Amino acid sequence: MLVILEESNISDYLQPYPFELKAKADPIEENIFQQEVLSVCQPIDEGKLEFHSVKNLRDRKLMPYVGNVPEITEPYIWPDLDYSRF
Repeated sequence: MLVILEESNISDYLQPYPFELKAKADPIEENIFQQEVLSVCQPIDEGKLEFHSVKNLRDRKLMPYVGNVPEITEPYIWPDLDYSRF
């Protein structure tokens, strides 16, 4: 599942699981750990996220992949898509 994190929360999200896998973790401590991780997984403000369609990221018959170049991220309007709903 995709997770978009604030830069300040990355190290909190990536902290290692504090319990040995073979040992039985204290359910209360495990719950606290889970809540700490989930606390950084909050919906992002709409104003911080932008999106647009781009050209193919793989080869297709009518439009070959242009490669790993900055131009691949430029907006592209697909003729068959209805953009009015965005």
